[in-house]
Amino acid sequence: MGTETGTGLKVVSGEPLERTFKTSFNLRRKDNQPHNYVVNGCIDDYSGTMSSYVSSEMAEVVHCLTNVMGVRTLCNDGSLPFGGQFRVNLDIPQLGHGTHDGGKHIDLRYFSDQDCSAFLVDPGDRIPFKFQGAINVNQPVIPDEHSACDTKGSFEDYYDHPKASRRIKDWDHTKEFLADMMGLSETARQTCLTTSSTCPELIAQKITPASVSNYYLELEKNRRISVRNLAAMKRLSRWVVYNRRTWTALSLRFDKVQVMISFIKETDSRPEWQKKLFLDGTVDDHDMLSLSADGSGLVRIGSCDEDAQCDLHQEPGDNKNLRNDGASGHIDHLHLGIYQ
Repeated sequence: MGTETGTGLKVVSGEPLERTFKTSFNLRRKDNQPHNYVVNGCIDDYSGTMSSYVSSEMAEVVHCLTNVMGVRTLCNDGSLPFGGQFRVNLDIPQLGHGTHDGGKHIDLRYFSDQDCSAFLVDPGDRIPFKFQGAINVNQPVIPDEHSACDTKGSFEDYYDHPKASRRIKDWDHTKEFLADMMGLSETARQTCLTTSSTCPELIAQKITPASVSNYYLELEKNRRISVRNLAAMKRLSRWVVYNRRTWTALSLRFDKVQVMISFIKETDSRPEWQKKLFLDGTVDDHDMLSLSADGSGLVRIGSCDEDAQCDLHQEPGDNKNLRNDGASGHIDHLHLGIYQ
């Protein structure tokens, strides 16, 4: 069917024109396409192959995210221009994005208000190399102490690609920090909570000269590991709070919008770790901590129920705004959909 539109453009489609108009809004212009391009739709994409066409309803949602709410939107895989299913591989239909058919669904990177500077150690937490007892000793090598965020181009891509590997490392390091902190004496733990910059030194001192050989080298390693772990927890806790509050704010603006993520099944080595982060505010069995309002101490982020700006619901009903994909397909990106 060929039909002249009001702008003089000829639309060719085997489906009714009404459907065509509902699914022909382009969030990311790859070439000089007129009229249907949504200015400042998604600010960028996160894949070399993608379709950025969505329905008028979803175009409004993403435009609001980018322009009204100020979210850095990195998009991928909407629908085809006239509502068809987007397929990653034409020879393997099951690899297609069937749920994106109709343009009411699109994938985005998880949201963030941080940039690559988040991987730099805060000056107040930085501990100089203090090895004593020898003249020429190499500094200890600490895994994940440095990042390659700048080579990725954005915090969002580095944190989540591939398979959320860097974010999972932050989860592991956060768990280690919280376990170490709980192992401190009551007095030392309270000092750490009041002034976070004291935590690495307090945790490092769990060893004694009698318990290890090369005491000063081991002490330095423990300090550096604790600094790394503290920085990881600061990043991850801020990321959690920003996402769950942004999802809540979006669902209050658009009552049919739901966010789909991967909770991660019980069989995973980190049982339902994403669900526990967002809904419970915990890492494993430990309360997740973030910087206090004055930036000096550490405080619980609390569960979603405790957070006045978080209101996420999984249960069927009019206020459902969070879905679990039941697998691990949305561990490195979220699925934004309009559900009737």
